[in-house]
Amino acid sequence: MDLRARHNTTQSFNVLILLNSLTGGGAESAMVALGNLLVENGFAVKIVGINSGPHFELNSVGTSITLNKRGKSLLRLVKSHFLLSRCVSDFRPDIVILNCSLPELMGCFMINSGKTIVVEHAPFPWGKRKILGQIVRCALSMKRSHWVSVSENSSVWGLPNIRASYIPNLLPLRKEKSQHEVNEEINELMYVGRLSEVAKRPDWLIHISEKVKIPVSFVGEGDLYNHLQFLSKSKKVEARFKGWLDNPWDDVSPNTILVVPSAWEGDGLVVIEAISAGIPILMSDIPAFRKFNLPERHYCKSILDFSNRIEEFRTKLSQLRVAKSHVVKIQAKRDSALILKMWLNEFNSQGS
Repeated sequence: MDLRARHNTTQSFNVLILLNSLTGGGAESAMVALGNLLVENGFAVKIVGINSGPHFELNSVGTSITLNKRGKSLLRLVKSHFLLSRCVSDFRPDIVILNCSLPELMGCFMINSGKTIVVEHAPFPWGKRKILGQIVRCALSMKRSHWVSVSENSSVWGLPNIRASYIPNLLPLRKEKSQHEVNEEINELMYVGRLSEVAKRPDWLIHISEKVKIPVSFVGEGDLYNHLQFLSKSKKVEARFKGWLDNPWDDVSPNTILVVPSAWEGDGLVVIEAISAGIPILMSDIPAFRKFNLPERHYCKSILDFSNRIEEFRTKLSQLRVAKSHVVKIQAKRDSALILKMWLNEFNSQGS
């Protein structure tokens, strides 16, 4: 069924995007970018963050709200549920897009006549709450939810008989950094992402910095913030914690290298953003990053490997910047018109 036909008019339909928060990592920035793209194409969009935090820049036609100002207590979660229910009742979305575990949980109890789409951003969701995650996903399946994966792996965790549609993340619009002739020496390591997920391994940056004697900057927030501060002091590592930034590439020094030590990733959006901005990069040797087919020098397997690679290219930083021709090939798969078409096909797929 075409959702536009449901209104008996050419007017666009309503899309509600539910996020953990209106700030965070690649999943949040990609969904905000999708929201803005939908607004530009005539959709009414409301982006809802469950937890508080600064906001990504939203198109003025779209709206965003935060349900939970602070804290993680059960009482606040229940309050968030009632606020969300009121929001859904007022907005009457034709499409609800759920991102990550907490939105999935709240989506189980959401009363909505529209179509629910769950987006799989990571190959191993739900962290240590695997049993709860399986219950939630079974409940969402019983509600006839549809599934989208940002990686080409079509399997859905917890639901072995269900396959997801593949739609890659949309790249947030960024201004490309101009490249100038600079000293080739690396003088700063950089980490961008959440400081709370074991899979991200931000603590590796402290150990790498200790070995190569180069300062490190962390861009992001999360539960490991205090631990990383303590670890950097105990290791006598010069570390700066910048918190969350809407555009982490704006003020990056030309002598900075991004280090991405993830144990696993869903889409690897931070890598695409960085190389699109012309930032030199080293990353873990994992399947999610191998799909970019970068030269072998960009991939590392351990803390020692990262450290040795930094020493090898300490005065040859430009060789760790990805060639523009290769970046263009990667970006072509994230063309906004192509991704909009894929989402429209999903909106109007059978069962909507």
